[in-house]
Amino acid sequence: MSPMRWKASHFMIATVTVWGGLVYAGFELFDPEERNKKTLAKAKALALAKSKAK
Repeated sequence: MSPMRWKASHFMIATVTVWGGLVYAGFELFDPEERNKKTLAKAKALALAKSKAK
């Protein structure tokens, strides 16, 4: 369907969908809890490696 024939509601749905996707992607990329999980996993692996090395 051509954008020239879209109604205002079509533009609204498309706009809200795009903004929702951007917000979701932003939370997924910059989620501090996810970084903490990765950092904790690395720290645990490092501590385990150090304890085995002794």
